[in-house]
Amino acid sequence: MPPNPANQRADVYLRNSIKRLSKHLDAAIAELPGAPGVHAVRVSARRLRSVLRQFEDHLPPGMRRTQERLRDLAAGFSALRDLDVLLGNLERWSKKLEAETLAPLVARLVGRRESLVTKAGKALKQWQTSGGREELEHLTRPGNWPEAAQVTMGEIAPEIVHRAYEGFARAVRRARRKATLKRYHKLRIRGKRLRYVLTALPGLFDSQATPVLKGLVAVQDAFGEYLDANNAAQVLGGEKRRRGLKPETRGAIDKLIERCNRHSDKHLKKMPGLLERLDPQQWEGFMASVRGGSV
Repeated sequence: MPPNPANQRADVYLRNSIKRLSKHLDAAIAELPGAPGVHAVRVSARRLRSVLRQFEDHLPPGMRRTQERLRDLAAGFSALRDLDVLLGNLERWSKKLEAETLAPLVARLVGRRESLVTKAGKALKQWQTSGGREELEHLTRPGNWPEAAQVTMGEIAPEIVHRAYEGFARAVRRARRKATLKRYHKLRIRGKRLRYVLTALPGLFDSQATPVLKGLVAVQDAFGEYLDANNAAQVLGGEKRRRGLKPETRGAIDKLIERCNRHSDKHLKKMPGLLERLDPQQWEGFMASVRGGSV
């Protein structure tokens, strides 16, 4: 039987976790500038930043600077990722509309993508030349770890998870009391933090976390669909106002905007129901097992 990760020393476990997540980031960078690589870079950078942030008290000093570099890296790819989502949708939707009619719009968006690839490339170069990668690599080697990391993961992980859960639970309660876009945004952010913490701790809470994460992921996905569709409608509206498009292309853009608005409304209306399905008893049971050291 493999050793229980809860009994593993924190510095050893966290070094391995950071090494694994760093490899994911390197693999994502190798896929650039394709859309899958763009998405993977953002996710990988955010997951790494989450680990450095949540376990900051148990890491060597100076990691806040690395957190900021990872934040800037992820942010540098945000606009490119949003445009890739729109281009992917256009590829599917063009089968139901005249592809020829949409061709001028697609050409403009592809041109915009080239510009955003250049911008994202600057964020990547900044990451590669600022020492962030070297700092992560330094973390994966023994030495210079604080005394706070010379304890087992079973001693520190429950508190970290509990802290992330409390932030998420507060956001859920507020969104249930009053459904606003601002509160849904906060809920999605808090949910991501909790999700990133749990997925960064393989072997510790896997079996207990899987059922409760399903509801959290459903909430995140629904609001993410709303945001993507809303952003797409704004981009399309901006393209329609530009000069040089034929009337038939403008008409096709109007149809696309209507489709985006329907899609965003549909997913926004799902939110109250999805929040109600987040079973408090199930979550409390999970957190009780975490606090009790049932790992």
